[in-house]
Amino acid sequence: MAHSFIGQQTWPTNVVMPTSAQAVSEWVMGLFVGAMILWGVRNIIVRREPALVICMTAGFLTCVLEPHLMYFYKFFYPQIGQHVLFKGFGQPVPIFLGFCYSAFFGPAAYFLESSNFLRSFTLQRFFIGMAVLVAAEVALEIVSVRAGVWLYFGDQPFTVGDFPVHVAVVVGCACVVLGSIARIWFDRVKGATQWWMLVICPISMIGVFNVFAYPVAFALASGGGIQASRIGAAASMALSLALAYICAQQLGRVPDLSRAR
Repeated sequence: MAHSFIGQQTWPTNVVMPTSAQAVSEWVMGLFVGAMILWGVRNIIVRREPALVICMTAGFLTCVLEPHLMYFYKFFYPQIGQHVLFKGFGQPVPIFLGFCYSAFFGPAAYFLESSNFLRSFTLQRFFIGMAVLVAAEVALEIVSVRAGVWLYFGDQPFTVGDFPVHVAVVVGCACVVLGSIARIWFDRVKGATQWWMLVICPISMIGVFNVFAYPVAFALASGGGIQASRIGAAASMALSLALAYICAQQLGRVPDLSRAR
């Protein structure tokens, strides 16, 4: 879009969802998710390992928290012309957003669960992993905001390409926490019970985002202006980084039962 809503205090209305950008988002993200699901089905057939399919599906279902985050982070999806997936708290969520959640949280949780990243956890690995996750989120945010498929408003601090950097940091930290949970879950839970991750993932991520995003959400809603939002954003980033590191560090120390057998 040629203009920004950052600084506007009221919820933007009568904004049109760009047709071509919406279609591209649906096809690109949908095809990626479909390819990952097919790979996951192959894992089930060849190795009897459903973790990737579970993580991808759980990621899709986690988009249920998006209407909640709209109010926390003060962002919105243009309603006019939108292909609506569902509505929550009076706000519609577009179809491509489910694919975005699946494409981001699914592979991240699966990689962190299945690799040696958490099993040989160090501070250096944590920052490398965070750098990759934050960079991926930054790229997705900049492209999507520029395409006009979602936009931010209010007193947003630390903006790059019309999106606030604290969003990328919180999302990256949430991925680390989810991967830590998945690492313990798939190690200790076997058989059909593993599919309960479809419930655990959305519930846990709602809790994680509530904790991580609360300082900046409180600041954005306080009416204290850009200075207050900067303090809140800094607090959210510091809190999420500290808690994500502690979570990965402690859960990474738990013995791997699959290797012990």
